[in-house]
Amino acid sequence: MPEPHALHSPVHPVGVAPTDPLRIDPWSESTRGTVHYRIVAGAEPDILCRLLNGFAQQSLLPCRVEMLRRDPLLEIEISQSGLSWHRAELIAQKMRAQVDVCSVQLQACHEPLTPLPSSTAPYA
Repeated sequence: MPEPHALHSPVHPVGVAPTDPLRIDPWSESTRGTVHYRIVAGAEPDILCRLLNGFAQQSLLPCRVEMLRRDPLLEIEISQSGLSWHRAELIAQKMRAQVDVCSVQLQACHEPLTPLPSSTAPYA
């Protein structure tokens, strides 16, 4: 007859997840890099705050935020470092769910990011 402890799966302390070498945890990917979001949205006064809120909810502060107004739309670019691709995609999905957002493109850091065309010189 088998030992009683052999009939049960191992018990792990509270807050400690079992490690399974076959299961990939997308939240703890070791390949983290900079991602660039390119968003086209309706020119609404609160859209930038709503888009940045997705980062703030995860205690993230983007490295770069750039916006260009082309009535009736806004072209917005946000760069964030230290994200796994999985987390970056989740943030992009939340952006796409915003009412005034027309499109969201996501680029990995190794892809060149073309700057937004500007009609005025940047602030000094």
